[in-house]
Order: sequence, then C-alpha cells, then structure tokens
Amino acid sequence: AGSLDSLATVLGHRSYDQATLAFVTDLANRTGADRVGYGALRRGRIRLQALSHSAEFGRRMNLSRLLEQAMEEATDQRATATHPEPDLPAPPLCRAQQQLAAEEGRHAVASIPLFEEGRPVAALSLERRLDQPFVAEELAWLESLGALAVAVLEEKRRTAAPLPAKIWASARAGLGRLLGRGHVEWKLAAIAVLAAALFLGFAEGQYRLSATATLTSRTQQAITAPYDGYVRAAPVRAGDRVAHGD
Repeated sequence: AGSLDSLATVLGHRSYDQATLAFVTDLANRTGADRVGYGALRRGRIRLQALSHSAEFGRRMNLSRLLEQAMEEATDQRATATHPEPDLPAPPLCRAQQQLAAEEGRHAVASIPLFEEGRPVAALSLERRLDQPFVAEELAWLESLGALAVAVLEEKRRTAAPLPAKIWASARAGLGRLLGRGHVEWKLAAIAVLAAALFLGFAEGQYRLSATATLTSRTQQAITAPYDGYVRAAPVRAGDRVAHGD
C-alpha cells in the first residue's frame, strides 16, 4: 500500500523535476529519513536531481558531491551500500557512505541503485539517525519501490527532453540494439537493408523498354531537274543508304 501511495505521488506530477522532488520528499516522510537524494546516471556519472524538502541544493556543493559519490559507489557495485555496514560474508564497499554519514554528524546511510531493463540508470540515498539503521526488510522494500518509481521518472525525463536529445537517445538505443548483445532480429534487418543498398548502388545491367518509334532524318534534301523531263532510271529507293556524292 505504501508503494502504491508513493507511486501515485510520482504520477500526480507532470514535470520530471516536480515528480523527483515529490518522490524523495514522500520517501523521507515514510521512512523517517532526515534527507533523501535522487541521482540520475548521466555519461557514467551520477548527477543529483532532487533533495527532499529542498527545491534548491546547488549552494551546498560539498553535500551534493558526497551524495553523488555515495550513490555512485552503490551503482558501480550494482548493490545496495549502507552505513553501518551490513553483516554479510562479502559486504559491498561503503567508504563513500561513511564519508556522507560523517558530513553533518553521524547518520545511518543507505544508497540504492535503480535499474531499468537490467542496466543502472539512477540511485537513491537516504540518511537518518544512527540509532535507526536500515534493516534488510526495509532495504528490500526500498529497492522494490525504487524499481517502480524509476520507470515512471525516466519516462517523464525522456518526455521532457528537447528534440535533439530525443533524437540522440533514440539513435544510441538503436546502435545499442545493433552492436550490443542479443536483438538478432535487428541485426538481420540491418544486414538485409545494407545488402539491398549495396546492390542498388553498385549493380549493373540492361533495362529494355518496348515502344512504337518512327525514324526521321535530321535534314531533307530535294533533287530537282532544271527543265521538264522524264526519269530514265531510279537506282535507289526510299530507305536505301547512299554515300556522299552519289
């Protein structure tokens, strides 16, 4: 129920910026977090997009940098990173989480990578009092909610993007299907189109057209006698070939 309510909050805003801000603020209220950040993966780096209860966060550059590093740490490992570190046989690296926790007093921190079609596209970072660490069940719920919300948020981002960005994103997606793994049907279609283009561009042949035609001379020459008389002989007839001087 909480997931559906939070998702409804995201769907209730048309713009990407308003939706991300509403999502992190709602998440902070539901989890009792002092601060929740949402970052999107752009050109291999996490860029902070929204901070709960704050429409402006550009002035706090050090905080933004630490939040981005914490989310990148989880995204690079494709695993949730927390502070205090989880009691696991091989826990993920959590150094950036520790640095973020120590920025403004000691906090419990959790950074969660968010995926779309199996690839990381964004991340969440939550902070709250150290005596309220994030437990496994809660982290599982946050991962599930993030998976639902990121699909909606990414769709809003693509819809709001300018036309050149949409064209570039579509071209990159198409190249990914052609050059990446899988998508055999795309590769076969591209090969067929390329083969047809090469054939039409370089193939040679004859094209015959049947039609009714009339052959006429470029000039007509009349041969007349200087006085009246009779033709003794006609060695050539109409259509015969003659040479110069005949």
